[in-house]
Amino acid sequence: MANASTSTTRVGQVLVAAVAIVALMLAGAPVGAHDNNQSSSNGFDLENRINFSGGYVGQNTITGRTQDVQGVIRDYIDTLGGGDELLVSVYIFTSASMRDSLVAAGNRGVAITVLSDVKRYNQHPSQRAHLNALQTQVGATVHLCYFGCQTDVQNQGQDTGIMHEKTLIANVANGRDWAIVGSMNFTNQDLWEQAFYFDGDHYFELQNWLNDRFEVVTCNAYTLPSNHGTATLPPSVNPGVDPTCGVVGDDGGHELKTQGTVRVLQPGSPTTFNMWAEIVSRMTPDGSQPGGCRLEVVMGHLDETGPTQTTVIEMRKLRDRGCSVHLIYGGTQRPAMEDLATAAAIPGQKPINIAHDPTVHAKFMLFHGHYDDEHENIAWMGSANLHDDIFVANDELNVRVRTDGTFDALRRYFLEIRDAAK
Repeated sequence: MANASTSTTRVGQVLVAAVAIVALMLAGAPVGAHDNNQSSSNGFDLENRINFSGGYVGQNTITGRTQDVQGVIRDYIDTLGGGDELLVSVYIFTSASMRDSLVAAGNRGVAITVLSDVKRYNQHPSQRAHLNALQTQVGATVHLCYFGCQTDVQNQGQDTGIMHEKTLIANVANGRDWAIVGSMNFTNQDLWEQAFYFDGDHYFELQNWLNDRFEVVTCNAYTLPSNHGTATLPPSVNPGVDPTCGVVGDDGGHELKTQGTVRVLQPGSPTTFNMWAEIVSRMTPDGSQPGGCRLEVVMGHLDETGPTQTTVIEMRKLRDRGCSVHLIYGGTQRPAMEDLATAAAIPGQKPINIAHDPTVHAKFMLFHGHYDDEHENIAWMGSANLHDDIFVANDELNVRVRTDGTFDALRRYFLEIRDAAK
């Protein structure tokens, strides 16, 4: 049921194939590896990885421009009905089409809860109007974080971050649960984005962890009264940190859950653990494998703070160890970071390739080579940029995937973005 992804641009032949796959899934029968590669003039690319190497994987990688990715997400929402529950975390919510999709789901009997960010709520009148429509028309519950609701707990209320996640968690009464973790806000922009879907029945431990974590985060949020209307909120409404809410997956604040080839994690930590630099430092070449050693990174935003500089330096060290490194970033152009990335070689560091495309909002990292003790094809993706706040203040959610099908889909997407940025 949850894998019945369709698109208004999809031809009838592909629709028939998608229906056949869903029928097999509902029957519980395994099917062979199936890729549904859909292309159009605006670069839409949907990868349906139902099975891989003979075993059920239950993963989809959704890539393309903002409206196309949102279209696929709406297709997933359209599968929900009475008795189902949908939990949504989104930083910016200005899209009328996403509002309409959620309202329609609510009218079908889906219980909807939305978690968002107060600063963006106050900034965008349309965000206030859309959330109010969900409250008044279908009885949705709306929670707002004044800062990072979960990282606020971890960082003793330092109150500097944002609720930056972009996640949907579907708990389905008479079908398969699912979740989507992505880079996309609900906006009307035209940007490069990505999202990762997994089957929550197959990855039941991850689904349960996400549900528990959503409960903890919303416990620390401000619940918007149903009769609030569309007025802005004053800072004094901030409820502060509730110590009874707890921390999910607490291992020093760097919370995560792993099942099979997929790990879901929040990058932040009270010790300002630099996740990106740590990941890169553990990469080495593997001369025995075809394709050499590659690190390919797409980041919606960079800043020029110390943690970002440290990560770029680790990329240069990786280049010195014999791996090719290519970084494409969006948002504001950062000449200082470009200079740091491309400066003449110094002992232990070599220049890396860096390019800027202001329409990049996707956030993913691909590594082909030796990671720790094994040769790996690994993809990291989610809401976190290469930015100081993700380590110390923001609510973020990423996934790490060790599945060749997902890696290959994102590799093709990286090449598409790279070629467009030239």
